[in-house]
Amino acid sequence: MNFRQLEYIQMIQREGSISGAAKKLFISQSALSQQLIKLEEEIGAPIFERGITPLRPTYLGEQYLTYVQKILFEYEEASRLLQDLENSKKGRLVVGIPPNRSVQLLPGLLPKFISQYPDIELVFREYKSYELDEMILQGDIDFSIMVSPSTSPMISFTPLLREEIFLAVPKNSL
Repeated sequence: MNFRQLEYIQMIQREGSISGAAKKLFISQSALSQQLIKLEEEIGAPIFERGITPLRPTYLGEQYLTYVQKILFEYEEASRLLQDLENSKKGRLVVGIPPNRSVQLLPGLLPKFISQYPDIELVFREYKSYELDEMILQGDIDFSIMVSPSTSPMISFTPLLREEIFLAVPKNSL
């Protein structure tokens, strides 16, 4: 049994005939009949009652076709999920960030990110910068937001923003 055979018998059920299903599937009627016979031999029983127009599933065929529909539906769902993951529409990012920076940066960044990428799950790991370097190298996190560049030659970095730091003192002390 393979997915193609499952699709074939589902089409036979929909069309009510082997010839109608063969046309929809763009294969010859004899090739479709051979696939049906092969599948019925594997199962050990007929799936459709012969000699009736339109073709009707046998009791075993009804039961079997119920599972065929579930299998094909789940297969399509899994294919869509994989395609979404490949296109970066869905997924999970594990982000490392120092605790003091998470409080400062995340409230401003998270709403924007979530609105642009609603199906990307974010998981945050708060650690000190030197620990984040090691986590990147071990593959425990996907990337890290850090205060200073990594000292490891195995890690590349890109500045995200520059910030101004001010010294505040009373006016009379200048």
